[in-house]
Amino acid sequence: MPQESGAAPAQGTTTQPGGTGGTTPPAGPAGGLGGAWFLPLIAIMFVVMIFLSGRAQRAERKKKAALLAALKKHDRVQTIGGVLGTVTEIKGDEVVIRIDDANNTRMHFAKSAIQQVVRPGVGSKSESSTSDEPELASAIDN
Repeated sequence: MPQESGAAPAQGTTTQPGGTGGTTPPAGPAGGLGGAWFLPLIAIMFVVMIFLSGRAQRAERKKKAALLAALKKHDRVQTIGGVLGTVTEIKGDEVVIRIDDANNTRMHFAKSAIQQVVRPGVGSKSESSTSDEPELASAIDN
């Protein structure tokens, strides 16, 4: 039964091109509280990620500080640039490293540029260790 052009369709019904009238389902909350949990969940995950990364950085800084505090003369070290040498002098925040024994070439580095101790100095190696491989004491490993 087609509706007259002047009359409005009754509420809850639709007119379709086929001429059949149907009822629409009741309107529910479209995106209401169904997605309300998503934004707080993302925020909580973000806070946890920042907390864990900050904690890892603190541990790394602590290891690096311990490595630099234990640095002494005759330690064989590697810098962050990959330069290998033997510590000859430590002056506050500066370290002098002998690069070439034949020419007695020395370079000055900031203490923070030391990445790892490749081999501890003479007398600091334990007597029980019989391995010929160098001992690595890195600030960022472990």
